[in-house]
Amino acid sequence: MSYSMEDIINIAIGLEESGVNFYEKCSKLFKDPGKADVFRFMVREERDHSKTFGALKSKLKSFDPHLSLKYREFIAKMGAERVFPEKEDVVKELSKIVTVVDAVDYAIKKEQETIIFYNEMKELYDNDAPELDVLNHVIREEEKHIEDLKKMK
Repeated sequence: MSYSMEDIINIAIGLEESGVNFYEKCSKLFKDPGKADVFRFMVREERDHSKTFGALKSKLKSFDPHLSLKYREFIAKMGAERVFPEKEDVVKELSKIVTVVDAVDYAIKKEQETIIFYNEMKELYDNDAPELDVLNHVIREEEKHIEDLKKMK
């Protein structure tokens, strides 16, 4: 199954929104200000990227208003469930984070998993498909997250 450019952007927005929720929970779980700051930084980054993808979506010419809300919600959740742990697994996942560097490394790992997901999506398209441009744009945004995180180490 191939996804439209709108689907891809909805997946990206869903991933960013899940990242915001996840990183907000992370920032509240840590008393250590250094660890909490890493996750608050990620909240800001995820929100910024969500806005970027929203702006990209508003520029699309092909928008199918006939798709059901349920379908749109499904698409938005698709990537998020692959990258971020379910609510009950968050505490277990975060128990492995002992230092600020651990927190940064964990966030980098999540961003890398997101890039892997988008690279796998790219395999659904021919080399000249316009959807590849959108996916490459999304991947570049995720790579920016990683570069910013590396500067925090």
